[in-house]
Amino acid sequence: MTFGWCLSAAPVWKAPAEIPFGQLAVLELREDDPALPALPRPAEEKLGPFALRSVEPLSDGRGWRLTVQALRPGMAIIPAMDLGDT
Repeated sequence: MTFGWCLSAAPVWKAPAEIPFGQLAVLELREDDPALPALPRPAEEKLGPFALRSVEPLSDGRGWRLTVQALRPGMAIIPAMDLGDT
């Protein structure tokens, strides 16, 4: 009997615990595994309940600093986003 394991890394989000309604906040999206290619620039204008106001590369080139604005109050879950073809 053979067992196969599939290991894959996922991008890591860094975000404040709370983002007040209407306020701007900075999120970071990065690929922590140096064996994987850096993440491409996000192609979205919205991240679920957040408006994407600006996107800047991180200083190490492994991800992105996203400035977002909360568009509605309540708990937010960021849906899967299009990171282009990798």
